[in-house]
Amino acid sequence: MSPILVAYTLKLIPNWWAKEALLTYFLSGKEETKFYQLAKQFALEKIPTLLCPEALQRLQWHQAQGHRLILVSASLEAYLLPWAEKMGFEQVAGTQLEVEDNRLTGRILGKNCYGQEKVERLRTVLGELSQYNIYAYGDSRGDQELLAVSDHPYYRNFS
Repeated sequence: MSPILVAYTLKLIPNWWAKEALLTYFLSGKEETKFYQLAKQFALEKIPTLLCPEALQRLQWHQAQGHRLILVSASLEAYLLPWAEKMGFEQVAGTQLEVEDNRLTGRILGKNCYGQEKVERLRTVLGELSQYNIYAYGDSRGDQELLAVSDHPYYRNFS
């Protein structure tokens, strides 16, 4: 996979192509049910250890305010969904995987939820975004478009 990672780093191939190549390499042919069981286990056991306390405090603040919580991420919905449900998110928009005959192909179903696609996914959920007071949090290049359409953009911080 090194050539793919080098090509991505040098911006010779787009994000989605590199991601799909890695997913295909590691996941192609895996049984769907088993994969989703592992994804749920990862979501409930590992994701909590990866989150900074400030992010969790901010999430609790939004909950106390009665805000509608929607998680938009380039990460795989397979592991985002169980974690988001546990944390009280109303909806999740993430990268989905293609399945054929109960086996993962490794290909992305639809588009990678990255960059402008994050904005499109949020529009699919909410409709016209200007009707809402949107808080958005990001930490990578793939978050810039979503941060640009939000009323309260937070890049690499939570306050």
